[in-house]
Amino acid sequence: MVLEWLGEQRGTALTDGITAILAFEASRYLRTTPALHANISEPLREAINLMSANIEEPLSQDQIAAYVGRSKRQIGRLFQHQLGTTPVRYYLELRITESRRLLQYSDLPLLGVAVACGFVSASHFSKCYASFFGYSPSKEKRFGCVRGTHRETS
Repeated sequence: MVLEWLGEQRGTALTDGITAILAFEASRYLRTTPALHANISEPLREAINLMSANIEEPLSQDQIAAYVGRSKRQIGRLFQHQLGTTPVRYYLELRITESRRLLQYSDLPLLGVAVACGFVSASHFSKCYASFFGYSPSKEKRFGCVRGTHRETS
């Protein structure tokens, strides 16, 4: 309702900008708080926080286990029992989700996004992305980009 009023008063460029900012912040919040379940154990929460903080240079399972003070097997069991997935799959989904956010809200080229999310090659990134979302990252950039809705005012 407020956005409609602002649009009438100041034009759609302002409301498009506000919408883009709010969408960016919402996606950032979801990425930085990836599993807000009240019954997640502290070691699992620590592992998730480590993964979130190390998107660009992913940690190995052994490193995560060492930082959390549990064995690799114990961490795997925590992920399976509490989140229904493996640590590797969870980490990949976290990185792919971040890559989508970067594709939508940044000007980084495809290779830049791949590197920023810990992928060693654009082809591996594209394969993982397409497997997860069902379409290539280049289509995300083309069709999902909020930046494209901004209009220049003369």
